Amino acid sequence: MEERAASDFDGSGWLYQLRAGQLREDPDFAPWSLRDVILTGTGETIGHGGFHEAPVEGVAEIGYRIHPAWQGRGFATEVTEALMAFGRAHGATAFLLSISPDNAASLAIAAKLGFTRIGEQTDEVDGLEWVHRLG
Repeated sequence: MEERAASDFDGSGWLYQLRAGQLREDPDFAPWSLRDVILTGTGETIGHGGFHEAPVEGVAEIGYRIHPAWQGRGFATEVTEALMAFGRAHGATAFLLSISPDNAASLAIAAKLGFTRIGEQTDEVDGLEWVHRLG
């Protein structure tokens, strides 16, 4: 099976470009930037996750995507938990998830991890999103 970068499976090459621009503007963003999710043992890239920006007043927004072939196996939950652990270790005190109302799997992750819906927003790329907060 051919190994592919996360940007190849979900059209998020624009996201990698956006994060690269953030890094050029602020090299200190590096620890908060996008990370590939790599399957232990095979080295296969199965998704990506990271923060939209460094925490603002202790609040950090998390984003993630898992390749459809690997969804439903707990990887998105694992990525979210790992990002929150990293965030807490580096000063974040609260986290946001912005989720499409149609994304039952991500809504379930938010509920399982204790996030509470606090509002909604319209994203230029993703459309309507429900905003959830923990902490």
